[in-house]
Amino acid sequence: EKAKAVIFLNIHKLNTSNLFKLKKELKINEGELKVTKKTLFKLAKTDASAEKIAGPFAIIFDFSANFKPFSILGKLRKELQLEVFGGSFGDKILSEKEVWGITELPSEDMLRSKLVFVLKSKLQSVASTLKSPINKLVIVLNQISKK
Repeated sequence: EKAKAVIFLNIHKLNTSNLFKLKKELKINEGELKVTKKTLFKLAKTDASAEKIAGPFAIIFDFSANFKPFSILGKLRKELQLEVFGGSFGDKILSEKEVWGITELPSEDMLRSKLVFVLKSKLQSVASTLKSPINKLVIVLNQISKK
């Protein structure tokens, strides 16, 4: 109920140590991994989406406001050979492709630093443009005074 997003993860290929590693990383980053049984999930779901899920799986709950657990999945995807079935964000159902797309988004800090860089470069450009006519005037006045 508190989770902002949910991800369905195939844990069939994960060994116990990698599962605990993932669980630990998610907990640090405002997420939670719960291993569940497919039969219980089928009882809770009424549509056909439960049929796509084969074998043991886990549900990852994202309690963060900035998709931290998604970025953890993205970082550990190749190392742990993670597979997702999909997920949900608010009322929107996410496909496997959409979940992996969210994992590739830059972090909030990265976006802030890019914004600061762009704003700073624009301000420097405006300052140099405004300063340029004054510099040219000083050069012209110096040349006139030398004559």
